[in-house]
Amino acid sequence: MKKCREAKKEMVLYCYGELNPEEKSRLEHHLADCPECRSYYESVKKTISLMSRAPRMTVDDFYWTRFNAKINASLGKKSGFKFYRAIPTAVVLAICIGLFVYFSRPSGKSRAELRVPSEEISEEISEETVDELNYELLIDFKDNIDRELLNGEA
Repeated sequence: MKKCREAKKEMVLYCYGELNPEEKSRLEHHLADCPECRSYYESVKKTISLMSRAPRMTVDDFYWTRFNAKINASLGKKSGFKFYRAIPTAVVLAICIGLFVYFSRPSGKSRAELRVPSEEISEEISEETVDELNYELLIDFKDNIDRELLNGEA
């Protein structure tokens, strides 16, 4: 069971040829022996094929809000941190930062020019967290496609 879970996490990397030779060999041996994972691999491969044919879309700010919420939730689960306990502190901190930014900004600059680009924030996120989120988003996307195919909406 543990091998299957690890194999499923590596499937996307395998499809894109991003596994090192040792990992690739281990996954190929597992796929040869495990019909369930082989079926899952075919499903992932089909999903990636469908995604590659889909037109590229731009994402709105709501996407990044959800993305950040999932990261915060993921980080909170691992450390045992209770988010609701930090809300009063976060509110006070946000007000202080807002007042600081408002009173310290140069008079000729707009608020949009003072925003921190999301690329700088994303550098602080571990690759493992991003991989887990991408895996979750890929599974959600695959499930939606499977649902559409079953309902005949595709």
